[in-house]
Amino acid sequence: MLELALWMLFAQALLGAFDTIWHHELTVALPRCATARMELALHSARALLYGLVFAGLASSSTRSLPITPTAKKNTKFTTQ
Repeated sequence: MLELALWMLFAQALLGAFDTIWHHELTVALPRCATARMELALHSARALLYGLVFAGLASSSTRSLPITPTAKKNTKFTTQ
């Protein structure tokens, strides 16, 4: 379930990058429009929040991954 959520966040990031580059920079050229200041501020805030979310997931996901039973080492001392 966690892997699905991470893939969905990755897809969201790709869509946001495409939207920013294609629609905002190339097609409409929002940085050159004085009237688009509010929309650019909104997108900048969204990009900052996404960056914080991705950085938080990257730093915590390696410590919180469940250990599978096959990855556990047998710590019991057995005699034959």
